Amino acid sequence: MATRKSSKPSSKPAGDMRILKVGTCPSLSGASTLAYHLGCDSEKALHIRIWGNTGGGLFGREWVPWSAVQPVLDTDAPVTAGTLKRAGVCKGKSANTPGFLLAVLKAEGLVETLETGGHRKSDSGDFLSEMQKLIDAGTEIQVPPTKATR
Repeated sequence: MATRKSSKPSSKPAGDMRILKVGTCPSLSGASTLAYHLGCDSEKALHIRIWGNTGGGLFGREWVPWSAVQPVLDTDAPVTAGTLKRAGVCKGKSANTPGFLLAVLKAEGLVETLETGGHRKSDSGDFLSEMQKLIDAGTEIQVPPTKATR
C-alpha cells in the first residue's frame, strides 16, 4: 500500500479523495455514535476522517493519513487520545478529534483496550488487506456534502 512521506494531516478537498468505506461506531465513552470514512488519495495512500457525531461534541473533518497514525501505534507505549494529539496526528481544531479517531481505530480492530488504560496496537494485516482490495477495485462511495461541521 502506498504511503506518503508527509505525516501531517491533510485537508485536501473531498474531490481529491476516494471514499472506500463508510462506517459507524460508538465513541470511546459510549455516549454517542460516530460516522467515519476510510479513503485513499490519488497516490492510493489510505486516510481516515470523522464525518459525524450524534452527540454534541465538535470535531475536525480533516483527512488523517494512515501514514501519520501507524508510527504512533508502532510504539510500546499505550495509545491514548493525548498520544495522537501530541504526535500531531490530528490538527488542533478540536480536542475531541483524537479521541474520536481512536474510537474508529478500535472499531476497525486496529487497537484494543488495555486493562491498565489506553490502547495497544492490534494486527492491522486484515484491515490493510481489505483496504487494498477496495483501492484496487476502484471503489468510490459517494457521500452527500453537508454544511454542518459538528
